[in-house]
Amino acid sequence: MASSQANERSTDHVFATWPSDPEAIAPMQREAYLRALTPSTAAAMCADFRASFHLDRQHESDDRAARRRISCPTLVVTGQDEAQLADAPEVWATWTDDLTAQTVSGGHFNPEEAPDELAEILASFLAQSQRG
Repeated sequence: MASSQANERSTDHVFATWPSDPEAIAPMQREAYLRALTPSTAAAMCADFRASFHLDRQHESDDRAARRRISCPTLVVTGQDEAQLADAPEVWATWTDDLTAQTVSGGHFNPEEAPDELAEILASFLAQSQRG
């Protein structure tokens, strides 16, 4: 029970502070996120963050030394109020030859905060990728 309450407090904080408009995350969506935040999911999320600090840095260094780049069309979509990812287009531009960077309204939760904008961007990107 304590784990469930801690998860609920954590998601409440995230939904209050990460989106531009906390009301954009509907109760049904909040419940889905909470249901998905199982102990194994939380452990995997923490492992991913740990890897990004240690393992990913080594892999990135190896890839740069080998001059590896992403060769397929790459789409980066960020929310205009997402301060943590403001430099995402610049970061990914160093890795790919074919970058499309788009910004949608909102913060961290693009599908919930800007579903129509995101759907339009995805449809356009995928249509272009199929032609190219």
